[in-house]
Amino acid sequence: MASIEIFIGAPIEYASERATLKHACEFLSGHGIPAVILANVNLGDRQVDLVIAIDHAALVIESKGFTSALRGGYNGDWETRLASGAWKKFRNPYLQALSEKMALRDAMRIFAGAEVPYPGAALVFVPAVPPGSTIKRGNLKVSIGGLDELPAFITSMKRDGWPLDQWRAFAAQHRLLPAPSIDAALSLQLLDAEQLLGAYREAFMRTYGGAASEMVPMLCVCEGEELSSEVVLDRSVQGDNVLLTGPSGCGKSLLSYRIGLAGLARGNVPIIVPAKDFEENFRDVVNREAALLEAESAGAVISAARRLNRRLMLVVDGYNECMPGERQRLTRSIAAAVKRYDAQAVISSRMPLERGDLLPSRSYAVQIPDTKTKLAIAQQAAGGVSAEPFEELLGSVASGLEAKMIGQLGQQLPPDTSKYGLFDAYVRERLGSAASDGIRALSRIAGMMTERITFGLSVRELDRLSDREGISGALLQKLADANILGRRGDRVSFSHEMFLNVFAAEAIIRRADDDPEAVVTALRLPQHLEMKPFVLGAIDDNSFRRQVLPQLSDERVIRACLAGQCGPDARLWANERCDEVLARVGQEIESVQFDVSDEFMWHVQAKPETVQSWSAQDRAILAVIPDELIAGRRLDELLSLIGKMDDRLEEEHRRLLDQAREKKLGLRTGLYAVCYADVMMPKIGLSCICSPIGKGLLYSGPKVAANANLLGRLQSEALSPGQIGLLIELDRYSERDAPSIGTILPGILVRMWPKATRHLRLGLMRAAERSAHALNDDERRALIAAIKATCMTNSGLDYCGRLDALKSLGALDDDQEEHVATVRAEMNEVLADRDNPDSWRRAAGLWNAQFDHPYDGAYWEGWYDLSGDDRKVLQVMAAKSVDCDSMFTPSLIAEVASHSEPAVAPIIERFTGLPPKKNPFFHDSIRTFAMAHVALARLRCPLPDRSAEAVSAADHALLASGRLLYWLHRDDLPLSERKSNCAAPLAILSRHETGVAAAVVGEFLMSDLIEKARPLAGSEPIVTSFGQFFPDEIAAIYRAALEKSTLQSGYFEFFRIEDVIAKALVNVGRYGSASDIPLLRSWSIHSDLGRFAIQAIREIEEAPGQMKLRAKG
Repeated sequence: MASIEIFIGAPIEYASERATLKHACEFLSGHGIPAVILANVNLGDRQVDLVIAIDHAALVIESKGFTSALRGGYNGDWETRLASGAWKKFRNPYLQALSEKMALRDAMRIFAGAEVPYPGAALVFVPAVPPGSTIKRGNLKVSIGGLDELPAFITSMKRDGWPLDQWRAFAAQHRLLPAPSIDAALSLQLLDAEQLLGAYREAFMRTYGGAASEMVPMLCVCEGEELSSEVVLDRSVQGDNVLLTGPSGCGKSLLSYRIGLAGLARGNVPIIVPAKDFEENFRDVVNREAALLEAESAGAVISAARRLNRRLMLVVDGYNECMPGERQRLTRSIAAAVKRYDAQAVISSRMPLERGDLLPSRSYAVQIPDTKTKLAIAQQAAGGVSAEPFEELLGSVASGLEAKMIGQLGQQLPPDTSKYGLFDAYVRERLGSAASDGIRALSRIAGMMTERITFGLSVRELDRLSDREGISGALLQKLADANILGRRGDRVSFSHEMFLNVFAAEAIIRRADDDPEAVVTALRLPQHLEMKPFVLGAIDDNSFRRQVLPQLSDERVIRACLAGQCGPDARLWANERCDEVLARVGQEIESVQFDVSDEFMWHVQAKPETVQSWSAQDRAILAVIPDELIAGRRLDELLSLIGKMDDRLEEEHRRLLDQAREKKLGLRTGLYAVCYADVMMPKIGLSCICSPIGKGLLYSGPKVAANANLLGRLQSEALSPGQIGLLIELDRYSERDAPSIGTILPGILVRMWPKATRHLRLGLMRAAERSAHALNDDERRALIAAIKATCMTNSGLDYCGRLDALKSLGALDDDQEEHVATVRAEMNEVLADRDNPDSWRRAAGLWNAQFDHPYDGAYWEGWYDLSGDDRKVLQVMAAKSVDCDSMFTPSLIAEVASHSEPAVAPIIERFTGLPPKKNPFFHDSIRTFAMAHVALARLRCPLPDRSAEAVSAADHALLASGRLLYWLHRDDLPLSERKSNCAAPLAILSRHETGVAAAVVGEFLMSDLIEKARPLAGSEPIVTSFGQFFPDEIAAIYRAALEKSTLQSGYFEFFRIEDVIAKALVNVGRYGSASDIPLLRSWSIHSDLGRFAIQAIREIEEAPGQMKLRAKG
């Protein structure tokens, strides 16, 4: 530093300038280059960050500390990419550096009284040009680069300027202060900010580092792709908002902490935001968290972060634990903070975000830990004690938290410990001599919470409860020290939701007082849904439990019993019941007979008198047997039953063949479908087991156990069609790296395809698709050859499945490349005859083909290669012919309207008509109907009057809903005028005596419309719920549906009253008031819908601030 002199105009306040100064000094002193440096000086009306003067050369430097991607050029504003994906404009830094260069030259000329040479100039990004930026690389006037390019900028300066003595005189003339060191040149406020963030960093790592550092890599799913949590951690560096979803205890909170800690290591500033503490004011909850980490306030942390160019990270933990009435406000608060501070949000939640459109995020579903992950978690917690002896116990738990407990308890627990016993032992271990009193207190607290349906109590409520129950303050402190209870602000809650479930179960047992009927009654209440496995595990008397179990028909309870979560006797009982039910399945196979008729789906139906009568508990048993098969249990037994059923089907086929031929009806496929695909009533027991597997309903659970040996079983040539069907459908749930059945599929196809039914053929083709990634080139070619040689090329589903399989195997790649020319030629033909209705039909086909065609890539490429004008013309032509009930029509409407040409309005108007009532694709029809109304609104075009077409009350209600959508999307009008125009359609929907509004309005709760409507112009987001604007009116509609449930009907023939009531309960909870609670309580006892009523009550009771605001409005 002896050869470098620093002069400052004012203390340096920004980290980017400080870093540039440091780097320059290190380079100059390291190479022995004398220099005079002017820092943070004002020359004329310009502030100049740095001037580095060496002998006969000078360089003006403008420092910038951006971390997000940039775009910009020599002219106009530049933009930076926000976490939401939006771009924010800021002043052109190139022009800023150029103007500072000119300002310095003017000041030099005034000082010298003569012409002077131009100094050099550089725009330096600290530490580097942000990844993903598209900016100019500089020119002769201003160099542009990262901090590592600064030495090159210095050494390449043109040596035609002042000597250093003249620069010293220049500094004195401008009354610049000499700084004896770099530290003296830096801002005191900057130093204070660094010290504050340093202390915050240490406190953050002490608080969250320990638990997060122990996290074992977990499986996550993003947009259908399976990836490790380590990949999620790496992707978080990109700066996008992150949403982590998953069940309780899967590790999503730990992963969010890891992401925060990784950001901390990169220099970011994470702030944990406990969602359950949020009540109206976001600032309050972040201030409380900052205070816990030894900071003066969150504002001080944020201010320091901004001063030091550190990116803010908002780690929102447990979004689902936020009071229901506050969730939308919380989403808005997070979104506002992200935008204001250019922050990144990382959110963990068991549920989707309310108004998630305000906070675009990359979503990752954290999966339930598999056996390998649970063993790793337990082993880590166990330290030097092996966790392998407890692998069976690990199989009985689902969450990482439980696996950690097993590891911590080591070899103290027997392998058959129930889920409840695990938690009980853990708490007793933590509480020591205070265990009995502590568990009594915890059960009282949990019982009070479940009665009130809440996740926490106020400190006042806890004081009163403690006074009644004789719970001492010392004991409460002991529970807090053991991290079982926690307090934030004036709310006390369990540290983990599972503790609440465990001790609520204990409360049920204590209140029952050895009365099994009391336990059964409690378990039937919706608020105890999550506690059932814990209650059964808490019962120590096997005979008592055996009086409870026969009265339960919840498949989740049966599943927990089979997994060992309720103890060894409950597992024994569940296995005995499985044996009984499967024995009756065998009896049914021996007795079942079928009828054929063109009135039946697939033309076949089982004779009702020949099938078993299944009780509610029987059906629950049948529903959980697929999980047993996934676990590798009972597979031989079920394959034997399927083999017998296939023999029975051959007998029935021979018996019914003449009838089927006489009626010209297919028979073999129908018999297979009824027995294995669950398509008809009465349902056959075997179909109740097989159909969930074939429908893909088990993806959220564990993968197929290795001992299932699917590949080995499929190598047998003695397998029947149904047996092959089960095994290949089970394979869809195998680990990605499991042995691929694709290696033996060619032999199966040759042997089985001629006699395979349609369902089996589709299953075989799906298996070929799934195998593509695991096959080498020779195996892939062998499978392609087998498909082409063996599988018939008939039309319909078989043909589509065959093409999809060949496409996945890469067999169509060359054909698709060649098909691009065909697509382009057809597009040119259609465009050349644009007034021909047949051309419109072909244009519609071209539009649909880019989404649903074996060569969809060729069609997409064809559309992409069109000029803007041709693409617009072809889209308009397609819109003239495309079907209203096509799932691809809404996006076409949005594209046509995106050109902002009112002339297309008449084309879009045809989609505003009443859709057919008897339509199996009614959801697509409604989306088309809705998109047409939104599009006309965005085009500012009038809505056609279709009231004369309405015949029924449901017709009028649907048209009224369309008008609501239209007026709410007229963002060119003031909101007051839009709401006024909504009065007439609202009046129609408020005719509660017709009983149609709830079902019709419910069809318009469509969050997926947001994505399809993205091309539409507009200053406001797409409306997905009328309740956003008319909460009281929507509450009244759904309230009337609950009061007059028997009166309800819908627009479409495919109507389910259960769906209407479920939506009514949810929306009364969201938009209703305290006066609705008695009505909701009357629904809370409903066996299937009661849980929705309980949730609605909780939303209303926990949203007093929201209700006050609504009352004022």
